[in-house]
Amino acid sequence: MRKLAVLVLAAAFLYAPPAQAAVEPGDATVVPVQVTGAPDKRFNLIIMGDGYTAAEQDKFRQDVDRHLNVMWSIEPYKSYRTYLNVYRIDIVSGDSGISCDPDLTSPRKTTRSAWASGAAATPGACSG
Repeated sequence: MRKLAVLVLAAAFLYAPPAQAAVEPGDATVVPVQVTGAPDKRFNLIIMGDGYTAAEQDKFRQDVDRHLNVMWSIEPYKSYRTYLNVYRIDIVSGDSGISCDPDLTSPRKTTRSAWASGAAATPGACSG
């Protein structure tokens, strides 16, 4: 009986719970932001944050909230808000920011290879 007790105590001290997996580039989680009804009965807006590293996921959440607040303040979104489901995809990128044309000689390593060109590449749009 003593041997069993010693083995149980030794096992308890030697047991290390599995470490929580680190968030790696490409890891993604779908987060419902606003659900107003069944997806097949609503318009579904999906917002994916390519270009946000693991350390920047809070910034992505804040950016989504800020932009949605602007969107909800203008028509037709203001009137039709209750017809929209909104989902955020928290996806981890290897590099911060997105690639910009004409600077495609050093593209950033983002999960979905997001990039901006022309009018979309306004100052600050491609900064990390």
